[in-house]
Amino acid sequence: MAPKHESPTSSELTPLAYDMSTSADEEGSGLPRSHLPLHCAPSWQFWRTTSPPHRLYLLLLMSCIPFGGHFVKNGMSSLEQLMLDDQDFLHHQHHAIFAIGMQLKLYWLALFGRIIFGVGEGSVVVGARVFIASWFQNRELTFAMGVSVAVTNVSKMMAKATVAPIAFYFGGYVPALWYGVAVCVVSALVGVLVCHYTLNLKRIVKSRVISEESLDPGLHWLKDYVERKRRKHCWRESHVHAKQVSCDNIHNFSRMFWIIAMLHVSSINVFHLFQNVSASYLFQRYDYSIVKAGVVSSFSHLFVVFAPFIGLAIDQFGGRDVLIILSAIMSVLAYVFMIFTDLNPLVSMLLISVCLSFTPTILMAAIPSSVSRRSFGTAFGVVEIIDAIGATFGNLLVGYLRDELGSYRDVMFMLLSMAILVLLLAFFLVFEDSRHGWVLSAPSGRLLVLSIGDEDPVDNPAVLEARYGANSETFLKADECTA
Repeated sequence: MAPKHESPTSSELTPLAYDMSTSADEEGSGLPRSHLPLHCAPSWQFWRTTSPPHRLYLLLLMSCIPFGGHFVKNGMSSLEQLMLDDQDFLHHQHHAIFAIGMQLKLYWLALFGRIIFGVGEGSVVVGARVFIASWFQNRELTFAMGVSVAVTNVSKMMAKATVAPIAFYFGGYVPALWYGVAVCVVSALVGVLVCHYTLNLKRIVKSRVISEESLDPGLHWLKDYVERKRRKHCWRESHVHAKQVSCDNIHNFSRMFWIIAMLHVSSINVFHLFQNVSASYLFQRYDYSIVKAGVVSSFSHLFVVFAPFIGLAIDQFGGRDVLIILSAIMSVLAYVFMIFTDLNPLVSMLLISVCLSFTPTILMAAIPSSVSRRSFGTAFGVVEIIDAIGATFGNLLVGYLRDELGSYRDVMFMLLSMAILVLLLAFFLVFEDSRHGWVLSAPSGRLLVLSIGDEDPVDNPAVLEARYGANSETFLKADECTA
């Protein structure tokens, strides 16, 4: 006898949609018996997996996980002058370990803490970017990357504006370092919350994938996720002994990807290297107080909070190439104003802010279009490694030039040269984009169609067959499963 549709309540344990044909099969499958379709939760209940805006809620939470990491990295900029003025710091020279090392004046422990912190923070950033690229592949990808960039820069702005006042209030920079530890703890708690929601999502979807239950039409945002899981499950069932490859060989990445990666590391470091010393530079160059220097330098993140809206407009109308060129030109002007004129540095800070609202958002959203979906993790990991290498040697060079010459003049000339290099790379990217039919300039809906990356094998049984060499009999079984 078929189950009735009426029931006092429905929950996330009920099927996504009621299907009369599945009731007999479920008895021997070990899966929950279907009683009621799983309807969409109200939009205001965004924390529920079946609520339409739940994906946006997860996006915001995922963007907040690296918040603490970016906070402590940029808080160091505001504390730099205090550390330089600390005689014990120059004599003795994961963030909590760093703070303990600074508290005890143990240089080796502080350095070890920064290394551990860098490993964890880099992994978190890669994971967040892969999550965003996987969930927002259609018309909202640049918007989603914009949200991530905006939250990152809110963290940086907050760090530069608040760390120095706290250091002065408590009479030293070590309490300000512990302030950063507290922010990292909050970010870790957000990470635990994200794990809870994603595990709940997998639990809900898993039984529906195996039982081939159809989706409630109102849950359209889950459709792509469930369909990919179903195809992957069917392929695994019919290719039990086949060896799966999780990602492409790095050597097979397109030239477009490598240009984007090099442009990203160059453009990011041309700003981040300056932002790491911006408060100290403003203190020396313009005779600002340490607190005022930190506040003014924080304006270099001001306009980045509008990155989601910029991303939304780019998704709708395209024009990424033009915006990257304009951003590169503004970066050159920002350094020209600071080096060769006495113009208020706030102008340069705002120009840098505009550049940071465009370039990282566009380039991060462009990476998924240059590689296949199964290579997202590898691609973002490669970009993060290149960024880390550039930041490591760049910061060492900045520190060396400052210590040897006693000022930041040569450092600023170095950054100006890097800004000019970014402009040249931007023109090279436009040329490469023209060879691929203007993939990057297209609106996001067309960008996905024009993607130069390989097709995802779990989305196409024919590609699965060619890639893993399954015989025709098992392939036919997989084809029937995905039909």
